[in-house]
Amino acid sequence: MTMFLASLAFSFIFLLLTIFIALRAGSGWVCVPALLLAFVAFGHPAAMIHCLLTAIAAVVCAALKVKRGVMVGTAISMMAVAYGYTWLQVGLRLQAAEELRASVPFESIETRLAHEASLVFPEGLHHNERLGSDVFTRLANYEEEYGNPWQYRLERLHSRTYNDFIIEDGFGQIRMRFVSPRSIQLPEIATVAQLEPWEADCRRDGPETHASGRPVDRFFHPSDEMLLTLHDGSHLNFLDPNRFGFVESRERVAGFVTHQFSELPAVEHADWHIARLDLIGLLKHEEPVAYVSENLPSMEELADAPVRPLNEFEQAAVELLRTDSDLEISYDMNRIDMVGSVRAAESCTECHTVPRGHLLGAFSYVLRRATPAGTVEAIDGD
Repeated sequence: MTMFLASLAFSFIFLLLTIFIALRAGSGWVCVPALLLAFVAFGHPAAMIHCLLTAIAAVVCAALKVKRGVMVGTAISMMAVAYGYTWLQVGLRLQAAEELRASVPFESIETRLAHEASLVFPEGLHHNERLGSDVFTRLANYEEEYGNPWQYRLERLHSRTYNDFIIEDGFGQIRMRFVSPRSIQLPEIATVAQLEPWEADCRRDGPETHASGRPVDRFFHPSDEMLLTLHDGSHLNFLDPNRFGFVESRERVAGFVTHQFSELPAVEHADWHIARLDLIGLLKHEEPVAYVSENLPSMEELADAPVRPLNEFEQAAVELLRTDSDLEISYDMNRIDMVGSVRAAESCTECHTVPRGHLLGAFSYVLRRATPAGTVEAIDGD
């Protein structure tokens, strides 16, 4: 209420000055100091409006040649009008803020994470000390690069001092950006269909060879760096920080939007595309499983989705992802299988009771060549 009290003190002093001048010199002499003080009060709406209204009233009273006592009553009325109008505007802002808070209320996510109650971490929940140096560096870079501006807006909106800021701004300029409906509105996300249905034999457990038995020529495949970039983009799409919301505790989360894909990740290599992308779950079941869905993974949809056991490649990849890697790749002539980590960043631990860096799950990808190649000899032009 500092701005309000300062503005009120300014207006009270100005009112006394107005009364003094009106009684001593007449209404017409009030106009000039009123305009000068309106300029001084710029940025303090109630005080500035008070001065401007008083200046207008002084001109009218002088033109009508009313008694000096009338100008005194008019000056008091102008102050009441200025502050009444300002409080009306503040009240409308407070009402809008309350409606905005109601559109993103606090909710509990305790039920959906109840399965984590049985997890035990002897090393504690601070950090997964077993992470390899490369994995740890990538995790730290991710945490530094991707913030959550939506969270900051929601936190400001739900803070206990937000109404005070609205009142303060109503009576004087303060350095604070208000939360608008547009600033916390996220686009609707439609489900994205898988390009290929799941079939029991659509995964292979063989070595990095194609039909001819010769090692795969990586020249005709996306590079490891391309595929890692693809996985990073998938990870960010599925776990968009803007959809995390504001977390006070697991019982009080505002604005959380379920983890899901908003689009099919694109492969930088023009000859390849993602045919299938499955989420591997590691926390809800006794053994790791992959969720089978007609659409790209969405946690809401996968709650009731069927599961399948991991194949040999996926099993081996998951073990490596726990501490030593973020992406495991297996190449064939016309197909690439890979498994990429979904790891707990610092922001994830606000809801998940796991150590930072813990492997929450993984993505299992099947990539196919757009135009299947024959033999290596045909590709090489032999």
